[in-house]
Amino acid sequence: MKLRPVYLVLLIIWSLELNNSTSYAISAGYTDDPLKISIGARQMGMGGAMAAISDGASSIFNNPASMAGQKVRLTSMYTSLLGDVNYTIMGGNWPINLFNRQGSMGIGLAGSSVAGLIDPDPTGFKSFDYHNNVWLLAYGEKIDLFNHQGKIALRLKYFDEGFTGSQTDYGKGYNLDAGLIFTLWEKTDIGLMVQNFLLSSLGGKVIWASGGEESIPKQLRMGIASRRLRSDVLLAADVDTYVNRPTYPARIHAGVEWQIIPTFSLRLGFDNSNPTFGTGLKIGQFVFDYAYHPYFGFRDITTHYFSLSFIEKEVVELPKKVVEAPKTIALTPEVITPALKVIVTTPEAISSAEKFKPSQLKMSTKRVFHYVSNGETLRDILLKYYGTTKYYKKFAALNGIKNVHFLLPGKYLIIPPKEKLEKQ
Repeated sequence: MKLRPVYLVLLIIWSLELNNSTSYAISAGYTDDPLKISIGARQMGMGGAMAAISDGASSIFNNPASMAGQKVRLTSMYTSLLGDVNYTIMGGNWPINLFNRQGSMGIGLAGSSVAGLIDPDPTGFKSFDYHNNVWLLAYGEKIDLFNHQGKIALRLKYFDEGFTGSQTDYGKGYNLDAGLIFTLWEKTDIGLMVQNFLLSSLGGKVIWASGGEESIPKQLRMGIASRRLRSDVLLAADVDTYVNRPTYPARIHAGVEWQIIPTFSLRLGFDNSNPTFGTGLKIGQFVFDYAYHPYFGFRDITTHYFSLSFIEKEVVELPKKVVEAPKTIALTPEVITPALKVIVTTPEAISSAEKFKPSQLKMSTKRVFHYVSNGETLRDILLKYYGTTKYYKKFAALNGIKNVHFLLPGKYLIIPPKEKLEKQ
C-alpha cells in the first residue's frame, strides 16, 4: 500500500515530540518503563540491539513495526535482575484483516516485581512488595515508504504500578509508542522508535491514588540491521536517548548473531560498555534463547535471560504451472511477426521457430510443427511429410539436429514446405 495521510500525520507527531521541551507539568518525577529491560533474550544477547530486526518472536516488545507481515509468533521471557527484581514478559502477534487492510495485531504483558522490601517503623521492621506492569496492544502493517519497502505500527501501553503490604498505593496510566522499519538497501533495514510520545497534558502519565503524578520518559531509538555480509550472519546496532532528560547520556547497543547451523545460533554484543552473550536453539517451531548480561560493572553480579518462543512456519506457495500442448501446432501467417515471434505454448517451439529467417517462409503457405513422439526417427518424419528421405541434411540443419540417428522425445520440429528445402 502507498503511504497514507494518517502515516504522514504520525511522522509529524514524531518530529513535534522530538522538539518538545520539558515545559509540561511534572509533579512527582518519572515512572519506570519495564520495556527498557523486557525485550527478549535473543535481543539481549546481541547487546540490546532490536530497533531494525524484523524476524524475531518478541516483536510486540521490541519495535512493533516488525510484526507486519509475520505469521503467528508467541514468546515469553524471565530474568531475575541483580537477584532481586523479577522481570517477566508474555505476548504474541498474529496476522489480521482489519477493515479490509492486511496487518498484524499483538498483545503482551511486561512486568517487574520486588518482594519483601524493608519498611523501617518505630514499632519494628515491616515489609511491602512493589510491582510495575505494562500491558501492550499494537497494530502494524506494511507500507510503501517513498519507493522503499516499509513497516509501521502503533502500540498502546497501559501502566499498572503499585505497592502492597505495609505501604499501599497504586498508580495507573497509559501512553503510546510508534515504530517504523524500512529497507534501505538489499538485506539492510533501518528502524526508528519513539516511545511514550503522548503528552502528559493528553494523559500520557501515571496518576497515583494518593494524588501524585509521574511522567513517563520519552525515548527515541534508532537502529540498523543487515545480512549483506552473509545470509547466516545478522549485524545490528542501535542508539537510544531520552528526549527530555538531558542528564541521561545516549546509550549504544551493538551485536552479531551467527546461525552456525539451521537449529543453533550464537550471539555476541555490547550494551553500552557491558558485554553480552547469547545462544539460540530451534526445535521444530519452538525456539529457546538464552542471554548472559552483566550490569553496572560488577563482575560478581550475573544476570541470565531465558526465552521460550513459538514461530509459525512460513509456507511459501509456488504458482502451479500446467503446460498442455497438442502434438501438431498449425502455424499460419497471422501468427508470424516480422521478427518471427511465434505464438506458441512451449519453449521448445519458440526456440525452433526462431531459427528461421523471414526470407525462408512463403507467407501464403501453411506451416506446421511436428511433436516428436517416443521412439520416432527422422526417417519416419521425412517419409510422413515429404515421402522421401533425401532432404534429411537440410531438414536437420534447419531444426538444429546434431544427431540424425536420434531425436529427443517431446521436441517440436518445424516442417518447412518441400519447395523451400529444394531451393536450399
